[in-house]
Amino acid sequence: MLSNVTGHIDAICSQRRNQMFLTFKLSGRPEPIVTWMNGTQQLESGNGVSMGRHVTVNRLEVPHITRSALNNTYRCQASNTKLVPPVERSIRIDMLPRIIAFFISKEAIEAVIRTMPSHPPQVTLSLGSTLKPDDIKEGDDVYFECHIKANPKEHRITWSHNTSVCLSERIIDIK
Repeated sequence: MLSNVTGHIDAICSQRRNQMFLTFKLSGRPEPIVTWMNGTQQLESGNGVSMGRHVTVNRLEVPHITRSALNNTYRCQASNTKLVPPVERSIRIDMLPRIIAFFISKEAIEAVIRTMPSHPPQVTLSLGSTLKPDDIKEGDDVYFECHIKANPKEHRITWSHNTSVCLSERIIDIK
């Protein structure tokens, strides 16, 4: 009997040793055959370890990972029959910016610069999560939730109502 192959990838990095481990946990019957790829290059990986109940864990070790691996995409394909295309999962490598240190003469300057990418803020405003819009009537207290994703982090939040500024706080109470 064949069953669909399903699975997901987890990544664990060891900064001390500059190595990365990618783990593909999958299920299928019969046990799927797993292939790891970096771009178009097929990689060597060990055999999967059976965890019982048709669940297998396959692990890929990437030794000596360097900054040149930034934005590489590792793919894992699993198949247990030629009757259907293989299931594929992928993970893109992202790294923190490099730490830069400066030295003048023989003394080190204790300044470390981290370059951070800058993105415009993404703001979503929603009715309070515990409120039911259909149950609200005139005179009821309501609240809004403002969620902000920004890099660098937001430094000022301004609430306005009908083009007039109310407050510059994360939480406000309007009567």
